[in-house]
Amino acid sequence: MVQLIGDAAWAAAGRPDPGVTITAANVRIGRGAMEADLEALSVPRARLIDKGFLQASLRGTLEFTIPGFAQFVRDLGQD
Repeated sequence: MVQLIGDAAWAAAGRPDPGVTITAANVRIGRGAMEADLEALSVPRARLIDKGFLQASLRGTLEFTIPGFAQFVRDLGQD
């Protein structure tokens, strides 16, 4: 989680060169952007769970319920 906030803060600061200081304001903007991204995913996530394609396994993780579908998705990323 800290790494995600750090990356979002770095992006909010305009991805500065090494040695440039990132401010607390950049961190607040980055955290807000990250939370907005998570909220945008909640509806599609809920729909996929409702349809039975996914199930919540551990806190913050999902798993596919259709046999072979995880491998299918991994293979799509190889193209």
